[in-house]
This record gives sequence, structure tokens and C-alpha cells, in this order.
Amino acid sequence: MSLSTLENAGVGTALIEKVKEHCGDCQRVWLITTNDNLNALKFYQKRGFQLRFIHRNAVEKAREIKPEIP
Repeated sequence: MSLSTLENAGVGTALIEKVKEHCGDCQRVWLITTNDNLNALKFYQKRGFQLRFIHRNAVEKAREIKPEIP
């Protein structure tokens, strides 16, 4: 098992911190996940991210461009 698949190892938090460091004075860090990924939503919210937009049928539209999306 690699660290990227191991939950609660701090990898995701470390990545977010590096992004914030790299961005410096950026006013916004924008990420996208699906609304059914409750673990991701909780993870990001615990780290200060806020839900801003919901794009209905976004995955279906993305699959039109990239059919390999599960």
C-alpha cells in the first residue's frame, strides 16, 4: 500500500499546506470534487475550505469530454 492510498497518514494535509505555501498571497485556492464524495468534502472543510458552487450534472458533462471518467 502506498501513502497515497493510506488514509489519515497526513499526506493530503501536507499537500494542501504545500499548495498554500506555493500560492503565497493568493486570495483563493480552488478545488473540485464530486458532491457524493463526503469524505473529501469533510476533509476540505476541516482545513478551512468552503463550499461555494454546485454544478448540476457536471460529471456527466465531463464524461462527454473524457469518457474514461468512472
